[in-house]
This record gives sequence, structure tokens and C-alpha cells, in this order.
Amino acid sequence: MNQEIKLRAQQVLDKAKSKNDDGIDLDDYNMGNADEPEGIYQSEGEIPQDIRNSMDSVGIDVSGKKSGLYLQSGNKHDLCVSNVEGVELLPIKEALKKYNGTDGKYNLNDYLWKAVAPDKDKYTAEAAIQEITQGYFIYAKKGQKTIFPLQSCLFVNLPGMKQVVHNIIIAEEGSQLDIITGCTVHKTAKKALHLGVSEFYVKKDARVSFSMVHNWGDDTNVRPRTGIILEENAEFSNFFIVMSAVKNLQTNPVIQLIGKNSSYFGQTLI
Repeated sequence: MNQEIKLRAQQVLDKAKSKNDDGIDLDDYNMGNADEPEGIYQSEGEIPQDIRNSMDSVGIDVSGKKSGLYLQSGNKHDLCVSNVEGVELLPIKEALKKYNGTDGKYNLNDYLWKAVAPDKDKYTAEAAIQEITQGYFIYAKKGQKTIFPLQSCLFVNLPGMKQVVHNIIIAEEGSQLDIITGCTVHKTAKKALHLGVSEFYVKKDARVSFSMVHNWGDDTNVRPRTGIILEENAEFSNFFIVMSAVKNLQTNPVIQLIGKNSSYFGQTLI
């Protein structure tokens, strides 16, 4: 990662330690299972029933029709499958290695931390400083349109955990994406923190529909940080639904309508 980004993030974290403005100390949480093996499931059928039940509670239908499925437990991805030609779904760590500017491929680092500033606050800074941050990467090629939604589930599965997620979504010119992300917690995962950074880049004439469904516990702190950049004639529809009690939820999405006739629609239900 760019050293300038790390430096900016570290400066914010250093200030936060002395200030602690919202009562949440990031050092009170751990990264849990970040060092465990990834990709432990090869298909949807291998997902245990208790996890499937949790996924179902946030609108993720494992057995239903979809364009792809991503499952992350804690800080490691367990499953990532994509079923549509022209739409790519990868764990973000894998995507950053694959698309690094070599062999004529585009460089995903050109998008990293452009829609969300790494020094926006201590939560974005924590995501920027972590070397083991996981999340998903979705890429729709020019003109590609999904019929069924891409589904992802971010699952907090251990007590005392801080789940640090960084997602990047790119919809190329004229493409169309329908995404459902469900975020939930295991009943035994007490005193947890979910920190999710999501960056959306919607190119000319592209359309993105993004639905996020939360089902947390009453001792879970939740900090989503979202940035959306819309080019000419681009459209973004955002639906945010909170299904249950949560200890503390703070969100502050930033939408940049940089293109002529670009538009954003958002609806929140708590």
C-alpha cells in the first residue's frame, strides 16, 4: 500500500488514542481469525446450516438464483463464486494482486481510497493501516448487465472481534449491477465491532442498485463508511435496512455526482 496513505492513517489513529471522542477504543477489539486459512468452502452446499440461517436472516438466499456469492466470516473469506460472464467477483486481497498494473491490466490501486479518504476518521484509518483487511471486489465489464443479484454476507463470528472490511465495486460504461449485502453476527460473538469501507465507481451510463441489510446484536458497534462516484448519466439506488437492535450505528456516506445527469436515490429503514 502507498506509504503516504499509511502515514495519513497513522496520524489520525495517533490523535484518536488521545481523544477517544465516541467512547470506542479500537485496541479493545482483536482481528480474531485473520490468520486462519481462507476459502474453506468450495460451494454453497458446504456452508453449515447455522451460518446459512444467519445469512437467510439478512436476505442472502444460498440456494436461490444469483449471479455470484461472497461469504466472509470475521476477517477471512470463506467462499467466493461468480456465475456470470463479464462480471467478476473476487476477495479484495486477491484482486489487488491480480490487477496491479502489469501485463497490460488496469491497476486497482488507482481506485483504492479515492472515493473514501483513508484519514476521514479513525475507522477508515484503521482499515487503511491493516495489512490483512479483507472484503470483496466486484467488476462489471462495459455493457454487461446482471439478471440476478450478486450476493455477499459479512458475518462476525467471534467475541471481541473487529471485522475490518474494504470493498471496491466498479461498474464500467453501460453496465448494470444489482448487489445485496447482508451483515450479521453469530449469537456467541459478544462485544464486536464491524468496520466496513465500501467504494463505488459508476461509469458513464452505468446503473447500480445496492441493498444492505443489517441484523446485529445489541452489543455490536457498527461503522460503515461508503463513498460513491458517479460519472455522466450514471445512476445509483441505495437501500439500507437495519433489522434488529444494535449498540451503536454511525454512517456517513459521501456521494459525488461528478458527471452530467448523474443521479442518486437513497432510502434507509431502521
